[in-house]
Amino acid sequence: MRPCPLLLSLLFLFLFLFWFSFLSVCFALIHFSAPVLSTGVPGWETRRLGACGIPLRNITVKVFDPATMEDVGADREGEICAAGPSIMTGYRKNQAANDEVFHTHSDGQKYFRTGDLGMLVEGKFLKITGRIKEQFKLENGKYVVPAPLEDYVSRSRYIAQTFLYGDNKPHTMVLVVPEIAEVRGWADNHGLAYKNDAGENDDNVLMQLDEVKGLISKEILENSVAMKGYEQPKKWTYTLEVFTQENYLLTPKMSIRRNNVLKLYGEQIMGTFAEGGGVCMRNMKNDMY
Repeated sequence: MRPCPLLLSLLFLFLFLFWFSFLSVCFALIHFSAPVLSTGVPGWETRRLGACGIPLRNITVKVFDPATMEDVGADREGEICAAGPSIMTGYRKNQAANDEVFHTHSDGQKYFRTGDLGMLVEGKFLKITGRIKEQFKLENGKYVVPAPLEDYVSRSRYIAQTFLYGDNKPHTMVLVVPEIAEVRGWADNHGLAYKNDAGENDDNVLMQLDEVKGLISKEILENSVAMKGYEQPKKWTYTLEVFTQENYLLTPKMSIRRNNVLKLYGEQIMGTFAEGGGVCMRNMKNDMY
């Protein structure tokens, strides 16, 4: 008798989940340690959602303010720094590099500056939130880490990818790559025409419709509610070109190549900060939802 394919599929799924539940979550930087800083195994004592476990016994992990190098305490974001016997003592014959990456704290320990942004949830569980080099400072002096905010906005079914920017600007803006098939479907369901002068459907005409601008604005606003006020984008613009590895806008690990995006779309991005530039979300109204 032949086995039931459905039962076999369920069995493999069960075995996979059973195996996966025993995997450890860890955080490590191979170039400076041996190499693990923190790890978590199944159990509430060592795990929290979104965190990568607790520091190992011989490792001291603290979160410092990148500007003052003061300990920010529990549940506050800063630069993750670590000290311990398994961490390298320094770069050989390169004092300049050592001065850049090490900090001797008031507790007497020499901490390695990982360059990662994060926090100690409940003062114990290490959580990674971004990279120091990705953050930018607004005109008002507030620092913004774009990657997690871009993730919020991209949760919309109508938005495929986003790029948040605001370096030395009064507010942030977002460059949107629309999920164009979904936007077309929404427009078709609402009887909207988006033909160009040649009588053909045109995605650029589609994205210029006030109704579509209202749709995207609504999606950005709804997905920005978890952000701090100064992090929330006030304007947006769009591109139909998807970020990929082939066009050098994504890295092999699918992170945005921020410098490349700025080179390619810099003029368009900067234009949104000018009066009348981009789409100002507070001016958009749409009753078609």
